[in-house]
Amino acid sequence: MTLGTKRPKRHHAVEAALLGVTLVLALVVAATATGAARDDAAATRAKVEKELNQLVPQSNGPVKTNFPAYKNSPCRPPKTTTGKLVVGYAYAGRLNTWQVQNADAGMWYLQHNPDVSKVIPSDGQEDPSKQISDIQSMIAQGINLLVVNPVTEAASPAIQQACSRGIPVIPYDRFVTPQTNITFSMYADEVQDGYNSGEGIVQALHGKGNVVILAGIPGNGVTENRTKGARLAFSKAPGIKVLATGYSKYDPATGRKIMEQWLTKYPKIDAVWSDAGIQAVGAIQALQAANRLKDIKMFGGGQLNQFLRLCVQNKIPCYGSTVSSDAGILAAQLGIDVLRGRRPLPEKNILEPIVKIPPDQVKVFYRPDLPNAYWATNVLPKSELARIYKKK
Repeated sequence: MTLGTKRPKRHHAVEAALLGVTLVLALVVAATATGAARDDAAATRAKVEKELNQLVPQSNGPVKTNFPAYKNSPCRPPKTTTGKLVVGYAYAGRLNTWQVQNADAGMWYLQHNPDVSKVIPSDGQEDPSKQISDIQSMIAQGINLLVVNPVTEAASPAIQQACSRGIPVIPYDRFVTPQTNITFSMYADEVQDGYNSGEGIVQALHGKGNVVILAGIPGNGVTENRTKGARLAFSKAPGIKVLATGYSKYDPATGRKIMEQWLTKYPKIDAVWSDAGIQAVGAIQALQAANRLKDIKMFGGGQLNQFLRLCVQNKIPCYGSTVSSDAGILAAQLGIDVLRGRRPLPEKNILEPIVKIPPDQVKVFYRPDLPNAYWATNVLPKSELARIYKKK
């Protein structure tokens, strides 16, 4: 065909037909993706309901954390409602991958929840002043429910303000001040969390051996309660000797440095207890470098995928126990169910679930297809995990 010659009309017809096919395929792909997302959301809701049915109120057993008592207030008991809900989802921050997974998963879940018309999320950026401002903005936008992971107790005035307006308030994971009015809470029994892997170490050592404690932040309530639980487990076996306690500030490099110092000082270490998998990663690396990993009969850590990966790859006997990153989802759904009248109003704190990973389950919870930053979950579908942890 020479330059300037018009294309035959049949070419235009073919192009139109191809364009039509392309549009149809695009619509099919979009519909399939939408359908898959809808199916994932429905399956997730079913898993959430199953998880909620297994949760229990505050334990009265010997291993427990004390939680603030409830009292009647403008937001307790809440008024039931049948209309679609506007939910404020205020999370503390995104400074570590547990927080990121908790934040993104909670937003995704609420956005696909048939009871919810709108989600107003906010990142507190670990700044109480910002979170207070965020919650006040949510109140002004007419939220029907506030699900909040408080930055610190300093955010309590805004939470009190929401309750005073009659807005149901569900704090989870982190505390508000005891005098703050709320609807109900979902806090973890951190003492039990620490006890779990401590008990696993006692069993692996048959009640006799040398243990080191690699904790998080000194004075931090979560750290201290988990450590308390571990010591409680060790105290039941007189043959267990705690050689040392170190604080890593939840940093792998610091965890490694502390472990290196212990390896120099102590010729025999039988087990390591860590209140999270984050610093445990550094401790394992130190043990590898010193060629003493083979001496460890049990390593208590968490649900962080990097920790689980090292356990599997190096064939280390490990026990994981960590507060579930699904907490925000579960607190939100429980709040919705109470507002809908589908569940009774909790009379005591509902225990935030703890993911327990005994040695024979480490390979089950470990996800080789996901990055080190992933935290084991019983709820989230593969599609949402892939989105959260997509390669940058």
